Amino acid sequence: MQFSVLQIATIILATATDLSQARLHTTAVCIDKRINHFGQKTFSISPNATHCACTLYRARDTGTKVWDKCQDCTFEDFKCISKNGTIGGDEFTYYCEKKCGAKGAEAS
Repeated sequence: MQFSVLQIATIILATATDLSQARLHTTAVCIDKRINHFGQKTFSISPNATHCACTLYRARDTGTKVWDKCQDCTFEDFKCISKNGTIGGDEFTYYCEKKCGAKGAEAS
């Protein structure tokens, strides 16, 4: 199978665009409260919801995008960790809020 330079450039551009739009993280937590004091964000971490979300996200396999699975996600202390940086912020927030009973999520 042969590809033209234009086809290869299109594939590279599409891949780069997908990755640049994704917010991927190495650490994430589920939270119960979020308070903003004069630009300083404070939140209450929910270890139980974080463990729940991390376990569900590790089992996730919904496609071919980097954030569609997190095979290296592990729950350590009170946070979910991905050494490969494959935690999708929106996806983790979904698990925290919709599946594990938290009010939201924070990620680094």
